[in-house]
Amino acid sequence: MWLLAVLACTDPTSVPSAADRARLVEALHLLPSEPEAARARCRRLRGPVRGDCMVAVVESAPDHHKASAWCESLPEGVYRDECHFQRAEGLVDLDLCQEAGRFVEDCRLHVWTTVASDWTDEPLDDQVSRAKEAMVELGIDSDDRRFWSALFRGSLDGPGHLDRRPCESLDDPELRDECLGTGISVWHDRINRARDSGPHPCPRVPSSLRHSPDPELVQILAARWPEICSGRPPPARAMTSRSPQDSPK
Repeated sequence: MWLLAVLACTDPTSVPSAADRARLVEALHLLPSEPEAARARCRRLRGPVRGDCMVAVVESAPDHHKASAWCESLPEGVYRDECHFQRAEGLVDLDLCQEAGRFVEDCRLHVWTTVASDWTDEPLDDQVSRAKEAMVELGIDSDDRRFWSALFRGSLDGPGHLDRRPCESLDDPELRDECLGTGISVWHDRINRARDSGPHPCPRVPSSLRHSPDPELVQILAARWPEICSGRPPPARAMTSRSPQDSPK
C-alpha cells in the first residue's frame, strides 16, 4: 500500500480508481513468488500506478529472465529508467546501470555502495586496497571522489560510535582528507537524526552521538547543541563525552 501513499502525497490527482487500487493490491500480494502473474495484473492498471507496479515487480525479481524485457515494455521515461535502476541494483551489476537513463550515476553509486559493503569489517587500509582493485575491474574512475566518499561513509557510519581515527592511517593525503571530510558529513547526518528524533534529556549527550576523542566533532556538536536540546547551551562536560571503548578502565 506504500505506492498509494506516495501517489497521494506527490500528486493527489494521480490516485488510482478503486478498481485499480484493488488490482494493485492483488499484484503486490503475488510478490516475490509469482512475478509473472503480478506483472499480468500490473498491465491492467492505468496511469502512473501501472509504472510503479511494474517497477515493484522487477525490484522483487531482478534476476528473472524476462526482467529486462519488462523494463523495456514501459514507455520511455522515468519509470523505464527506474525499472532498469532497480534491476541493476538488485543484481549488483554496474554495467546494467547504463540502461538506467537519467538515473545512471545514482545507480552506479548505489551498486558501488553494495559492493563496498562487503568490506566494512576489514581495516580501512585493506578496504582502500580492495576498492582500488575493484575500480579497475569495474571501470570506475579512481579520481571520482564520490565513489571514495561512498566507501568511507559505509566504513564510518556503522552502528557504533563515530571514530575518524582510521582515516589518519591512510598514506594517500587526498584519500585521507576525503575520509576525514566524509566523517564530518556523517557527523552532521547523525546530529540531524538526533535533532529530528528529540526531545532529549540534557545535558546528557544522546547515545547516537557518542564518538572517539575528536576536537572537530566536539566543536561541531557544541555549535549545533541548541538544535538537539531545545536551545539549552552545551555544558562542558557533555562536550567531552567518550565512547565506551575510550573510557578509563
